[in-house]
Amino acid sequence: MKRFLIAACLLLIAADAGMPATEASFIAAANDALAKWNGAANDMQKGGILAGRTAAQCRVLAPTHNTASGWTGTVDTLDTADGGKGVLVVKIADNITLQTTNNAFGEAIDHTLIPVGSPLFATAAAMRIGQAVQFDAAFVPGSGGACLEEMSLTNSGSVEQPEYEVRFTALRPLGN
Repeated sequence: MKRFLIAACLLLIAADAGMPATEASFIAAANDALAKWNGAANDMQKGGILAGRTAAQCRVLAPTHNTASGWTGTVDTLDTADGGKGVLVVKIADNITLQTTNNAFGEAIDHTLIPVGSPLFATAAAMRIGQAVQFDAAFVPGSGGACLEEMSLTNSGSVEQPEYEVRFTALRPLGN
């Protein structure tokens, strides 16, 4: 019951902040897993928590066909890789990012870098680190049939600082 009330409060706060309910639920699933992770007694429990978090986030994304539409965050990284293609990282919560790959190897597999000369590249290139944005993106499918790819190298990184790989399809500045 306590978790339900926390989730309900987060959704109300998100609605007041203009955050889509899907984004708020996605973040809530990550934060719930982090709280459980910190209280886990052993690595087996932690593995179950990680799998549960992924399943919960996939349930959240299923109605949107694994896409983010109108989500909000702040620009965390603007860079280039693989011949100048754009690398973009958007922070949607203190510890959660959605991002393109950042290297040629990842690009050969997932094709998430932003093409030079595209309208999306021009929009991103005109932004600054810390800028508030609204964006649309498609989550890259994960291994083992998961609906999303989390890019951290360790299980603890996956829960404490999750980095989800996406293909950004739209980006709009918010505020000034």
